[in-house]
Amino acid sequence: MKAVILAGGTGTRLWPLSRVSQPKQFQKLITNRSMLQDALARLKFLKPHDIYIATNVEYEKIVREQVGKIPPENIIVEPALRDTAPCIGLATVYLSQKYPHDVMAVIYADHLIQNQKELVKKLKIAEKLAKNENTLNIIEVKAKYPNVN
Repeated sequence: MKAVILAGGTGTRLWPLSRVSQPKQFQKLITNRSMLQDALARLKFLKPHDIYIATNVEYEKIVREQVGKIPPENIIVEPALRDTAPCIGLATVYLSQKYPHDVMAVIYADHLIQNQKELVKKLKIAEKLAKNENTLNIIEVKAKYPNVN
């Protein structure tokens, strides 16, 4: 499995804490690590060379400063900020050319996931389904209350 952490958004909904120069994925909100670093920690069951970071050109330097052992070539830099779907598309094209038979998981840098063992378990189930049944799988979290923001 190859994991792509999405870390290119501007974090406008967390204003004023999140700024264009330092959006939420680079903030220390829950732990003493940034949200990007927390996302990396959730993927410790993977080897560093199997983890990719997708970001935009504006945040490339910050990402490189925060990702530690992730190889520099595993940072996928969007030439322009075009939102989530094009970012995932770029990462998909990039990884499918290098690893046409591997499964790609998309992980958001700015999500709070408290049960990491359950995440790993579900990612492994989704990987097995994708390989065996050639499917696209989404791991959902059931909403506990309505949120329009």
